Amino acid sequence: MPRVALDSQSTFVNLILGLYELTDGRILIDGQNITGVKKSSLREAITMIPQDLSLFHRSLMDNIGYGGSDASGDMVIAVAKKAHAREFISQILEGYDAQVGDH
Repeated sequence: MPRVALDSQSTFVNLILGLYELTDGRILIDGQNITGVKKSSLREAITMIPQDLSLFHRSLMDNIGYGGSDASGDMVIAVAKKAHAREFISQILEGYDAQVGDH
């Protein structure tokens, strides 16, 4: 199978998430062609962590929970713990309520 050089990593991510339609070739995950998988299923199973960091002008709690619209406070704290950020956040006076973002 020929390999295709992509212009950028974001092109690959957009293809994997089904945001771009394949015009040629195929993408297999565990031997399954992604064109036969629901886009919502792909997006639930794949996470992208961009290299350029940007935070919304909101609380740390809101920023961490942004990816899950139903994320509870306990879920956000569990995620922060897994990311080894909980110790850092606990040293901030406002904790998870601290406002972050541009400026």
